[in-house]
Amino acid sequence: MDGRTSIRRIADVLGGLDADIIALQEVFSVCDGQSGQMESIAAALGFHAAFGRTRHHRGRPYGNAILTRWPILASCEMDISRVNRERRGCIRADLKTPR
Repeated sequence: MDGRTSIRRIADVLGGLDADIIALQEVFSVCDGQSGQMESIAAALGFHAAFGRTRHHRGRPYGNAILTRWPILASCEMDISRVNRERRGCIRADLKTPR
């Protein structure tokens, strides 16, 4: 709420949840060799990540992400937009869970 984005602070909060799967909206992904928010948060947590781009924002891929402690076997982004509305998307991810 302070208008600042701190990857470390976000990772600390998410890590405190002890979640197996975390879904994020409105995150940047890797672009031109620069690590994005999704990759940085996943690395800080030691999680696997899947990204679904909904658009480009400031020249970078922008969209949704799934972070999980379990390996991702496959993932795909899906367009769930409606005509004459802002583009919307979701991610399907198949995970290798312990059971």
